[in-house]
Amino acid sequence: MNNLNYLETSGWLNSLKLGKVIDYQCRSIPWYCYPAIEFIEDKLKSNFRVFEYGSGQSSLWYAQRVAQVISVEHNFDYFQEMSACIPKNVKLVFREDSQRYVDEINNYSDGNFDVIVIDGIERVKCAEICGKKLSEYGWIVFDNSDRELNDQAIIFFHNQGFKRIDFYGLVASQKYKTCTSIFFKKDNFLSEITLPSKKESCLGISLGQAEARIQKKQDNFLDKQIKSKILSCYEEIKKTPNSPEVYKQLGDLLQEVGKVEAAMRAYTKAVKLNPDFIGSDLP
Repeated sequence: MNNLNYLETSGWLNSLKLGKVIDYQCRSIPWYCYPAIEFIEDKLKSNFRVFEYGSGQSSLWYAQRVAQVISVEHNFDYFQEMSACIPKNVKLVFREDSQRYVDEINNYSDGNFDVIVIDGIERVKCAEICGKKLSEYGWIVFDNSDRELNDQAIIFFHNQGFKRIDFYGLVASQKYKTCTSIFFKKDNFLSEITLPSKKESCLGISLGQAEARIQKKQDNFLDKQIKSKILSCYEEIKKTPNSPEVYKQLGDLLQEVGKVEAAMRAYTKAVKLNPDFIGSDLP
């Protein structure tokens, strides 16, 4: 069976051991709670533009999934560290002054970003000015929304007509849970038909997906076995073309793989060769 230990497949054990925000394969992931990551990842589009208050592993994660990431950072040491590893579609900006940090998003036109992430300093102030920069169907990721010092931002979004979904769960490299909230005004991004059974996640597969894979392998194995038996029947017919038993067996096998018309032809041939088959266990 595929690995279903979520503490392993999510990379949590790996991240705890190494003290890094990584998945099972040591790739960067956002430092959000795991349920929020799983919710976000399949709603991103390749043409999206993302603005981040606070750079980090999330910058690298988004960069692999969207067209452009603009990330503003206030810590110079961290800015230098991130500058050494960011890809071409990430623009990393250093703003040590807190007000310039908050105002960085104003350098871009209204409605410019599909996703805005608030995960750095001055989160209340960032919340109060970023909404107009969001695209019509865009959404805001607000991390650590369960902290009381962020309550004012939550209330502000509510008063501005934003809807909210909260995600609580374990985070990489830590043993506690946190809350990450998604804010939006129009829920079109929730209206797309997606099947949980088909979801591909950076955090591993679910029980249902593992069961489906096992069943598929079993079905493929049985299908190969049946097809092999069908070929054997055809070979036997070449040797003994007048054997009603072989045609009967061929009909049973063809019916099992859904080839009803071919099965009926085999059954008809069996009856022609041996009329006593009529009234037996033929379909």
